[in-house]
Amino acid sequence: MIMFQGRIKDILTYLVKRMLFQSDKTLTEEVIVEELLEKGFDMEEIEEALEMLSEIDTIEAHFSDLPASDSSIRVLSDYERHRLSLEAQGAIAMLAHFRVLSAQQVDELIDDVMSLPYPEISREDIIEKAVSMISKEEGVLPAIYLLKFLKGGD
Repeated sequence: MIMFQGRIKDILTYLVKRMLFQSDKTLTEEVIVEELLEKGFDMEEIEEALEMLSEIDTIEAHFSDLPASDSSIRVLSDYERHRLSLEAQGAIAMLAHFRVLSAQQVDELIDDVMSLPYPEISREDIIEKAVSMISKEEGVLPAIYLLKFLKGGD
């Protein structure tokens, strides 16, 4: 049994490395099974490892459906960090820290600005989208206060 678990761990390690470092759009379960069979693993071990992976997907799907709490901190992906200027990242952090926007609104804001066609998202882009969000949801007056807050006005 211990040897069986070690071999499943080897399969999982292989799969993770394969997915991370050799990302391939044509990678299917059949291709993976074939590769693992060629490496000397038997079908029972492969099925057990794939079952474990599907359980992880189920758990992940459950947690991704949960709404963000007010104390949530949004972690930017590598792609988002690359596209958002440091000033834009600072503006987002400030909006979240001072709870000007809820965690859900911060997610929406990031999604909105990431769809902009610019190679780099600026602080001004963040301000424009945040003010637009607030004016739609809460009216013009709160949006004006937000604009003053973000621009450093009194």
